Amino acid sequence: MESYKLSNTRLLYKKNAMDSSWVHGLTSIDMAIEEHPRIQKASESFHLYFFKPAAELNPSDEIWIAREITGFVNPGELPDMQTYDLGKGEYLGQEAQMGPKLELEELLKEESALRESSSEKLASTWRVSFYRESGELKRRIGLF
Repeated sequence: MESYKLSNTRLLYKKNAMDSSWVHGLTSIDMAIEEHPRIQKASESFHLYFFKPAAELNPSDEIWIAREITGFVNPGELPDMQTYDLGKGEYLGQEAQMGPKLELEELLKEESALRESSSEKLASTWRVSFYRESGELKRRIGLF
């Protein structure tokens, strides 16, 4: 597990059930960014935020689907979406190249293994970041 720096970041996020419908949520976020005159993507990466360790999650738990943005959105301006400002910090993580399929169970197992292997006191919140690097699609599980 490696240590990564987190810079000041503004997220545009949408709350979602912990199922595969997050893909539709990401699409609606992307459409909102494209159509909004005062915001744009800060990067091509996107994130899934979880608010309990994987071992404690159940299907009724809520996750956030998020993109980093620049610009400003008034509260309530984008239906079902909100912004959240993250401050600078550090997190522990592990990155991997994406395979042909994305299985939630695989991410949960990986988070549990990372959490168990760490001697650090970790928050219950964690995220999975998806991004492209040198033409390859990658993911990074980050523990705060």
